[in-house]
Amino acid sequence: FDTHGCDLSPKAVAWCRSRGHDVVVSGFPGSPFPPDRFDVVCAMQFIEHTIDLQRFAAELVGLAKPGGIVIVATESIWMAQARFDRFSHWIRGVSQRFRSSHDHTLLFEPGHVRRVLQQAGCDRAVSTKYTQQIDARESLHWKLYKGTMRLIDRLTGSAECHVTVAWKRQ
Repeated sequence: FDTHGCDLSPKAVAWCRSRGHDVVVSGFPGSPFPPDRFDVVCAMQFIEHTIDLQRFAAELVGLAKPGGIVIVATESIWMAQARFDRFSHWIRGVSQRFRSSHDHTLLFEPGHVRRVLQQAGCDRAVSTKYTQQIDARESLHWKLYKGTMRLIDRLTGSAECHVTVAWKRQ
């Protein structure tokens, strides 16, 4: 595969380059890549940090060739951890704190991501699957906390993240 990427972190870019990948320091939207270039375009754990959702989606879909695949992975608004946070604020009568661009500005349900991609130029033939991310280096405290949240997610038919795959219109 011929891969290209961008990241805001010079450290992450250096790590990728040390493994032979063509990666540049760049924001997104505003990537240095021309439109209609790639067979597959991925945004992994990024959309929840964006501020201008329509611009982000338009550029992401625009990078794919007609008929190309667009993949978006993000945290779920229905994951137990987010539901617990919303409930704890509600029960205390306190508004949730403002989210910055460095934090999760938005959380999505799968239907939101599908609609955003469709509005940006993808076909209606989209697929979403729930997934969990488990870091092997989690501390015991984190394993207990996240393990409880993952169990609740499994029991409620949700998960921490979801991945949506769509095809750019021909």
